[in-house]
Amino acid sequence: MINLVIGTQWGDEGKGKVVDILSKNADYVVRFHGGNNAGHTVIIGDKKFAFHLIPSGIINKNTIGIIANGVIIDPEVLLSEIEILKKEGIDVFKKLVISPRCHLILPYHKQLDEAYENARGKDKLGTTKRGIGPTYSDKVSYNGIRLYELINWEIFREKFEFQAKIKNKILKLFKTPTINIQKSLKDFKNYREKLLPYVKDTYLILKNAQKNKKNILFEGAHGVMLDIDWSPYPYTTASNVITGGVNTGSGILAKDIDDIWGIVKAYVSRVGGGPLPTELNDKQADLIREKGVEYGTTTGRPRRIGWLDLEAVKFACQINGLNK
Repeated sequence: MINLVIGTQWGDEGKGKVVDILSKNADYVVRFHGGNNAGHTVIIGDKKFAFHLIPSGIINKNTIGIIANGVIIDPEVLLSEIEILKKEGIDVFKKLVISPRCHLILPYHKQLDEAYENARGKDKLGTTKRGIGPTYSDKVSYNGIRLYELINWEIFREKFEFQAKIKNKILKLFKTPTINIQKSLKDFKNYREKLLPYVKDTYLILKNAQKNKKNILFEGAHGVMLDIDWSPYPYTTASNVITGGVNTGSGILAKDIDDIWGIVKAYVSRVGGGPLPTELNDKQADLIREKGVEYGTTTGRPRRIGWLDLEAVKFACQINGLNK
């Protein structure tokens, strides 16, 4: 059985709760797109876990977490989440697999993200400033660096130095602090030793799991109304959130997904700029925000609040083929 959980609005619909329920029967739970600009919160007893890269379903005893090729990785964030799991007594080496095809969020990506936002002035997009957009930009312009490159340190060093020198020139134009190349290389040498033991061909693992009729759960991040192609550009995320993203982000065919779960919240919320047709800007919004604890898992920013937008939900149903 292959399940997919998708948010039908602007994110923060409660996908993490549904993933947690479904993952109890999952052999594999998979992140297939996005980066650490999305957060899933899992509460177990009196403990609260906020994951931004590791699939939240990994908490379940018999579930293996997979970070597939469509995900972009900030090594520092990922390693901090691995440490959280280790402190809970979880043997992460047996529970987590990362694709070597994942692109890396590098220090200059985060600096560029902030530089671009500051340059927009009053027309800011409201990005999380986590380097997501610049990383995907480098990916599609053939300037990205993947986790795979870390396997051969000299190849990584050469590519990183080349890109960092170019990016530093751009940062100087924006009057933004440049990155220290040698310090960054030292950091990544440390990340390399800690991350490489988790790196395996996730495509083969998933295809074998499918062949052996294992239960696979795909954990979507964000919401359909933030998809890079199908939401109000440029107020989007940088990846494909929709069902088709499973194929590009993991290798599993969309037609092989058995159940596609669309998560709907009774009202809408979003972080960042852009259209929100049913937005409230009154005491009612403040009440809903406080009652619903509507603050970003990643940024901590208060979310914008609006009434339920059924047109958006209808569109999400159509474009994703939701059947649950």
